[in-house]
Amino acid sequence: MSAIKIKRCQPQELQEICYSIPELDQPIELHSKLNGLKVLAVKAEHFSKTVGFKIGYELDASRFYSWLGGVLPEYRKQGIGATLLQFQEHLAFELGYRVIEVKSMNRFPAMLNLLASNDYQVIGQEGEKIRFSKQLAFDDGYEKNGTKNGGLES
Repeated sequence: MSAIKIKRCQPQELQEICYSIPELDQPIELHSKLNGLKVLAVKAEHFSKTVGFKIGYELDASRFYSWLGGVLPEYRKQGIGATLLQFQEHLAFELGYRVIEVKSMNRFPAMLNLLASNDYQVIGQEGEKIRFSKQLAFDDGYEKNGTKNGGLES
């Protein structure tokens, strides 16, 4: 896993991987969804191949919404999703956000477990979507250059 790098990117770099995440069962046009929003996108690369990502955007000056993410099936169970989540949180905090929100569904148990294990709290429900929130405050193991133990880099 030491060849995995986590770094910030542009949302348009992630359009292709969206088609390879089985849980994203409907085509998503990133440009039209994110047009005009303050967006933060991060990706995981194995050598030069994008193998995972997280995209989110500003809700207001202090709240960030983690909208979409995924890891290619053959790269799962290696901690990449958790590292992407933590890196996104770290960058959001550095940008001034103090709360991060996300929605998920019971049909995505891996995501529900990831959120629970990273201190997200259920704050409500919208139909079949469960709303989560987390207060951001950092003593998270990241060095000033954004790297974290385990060989993952920013």
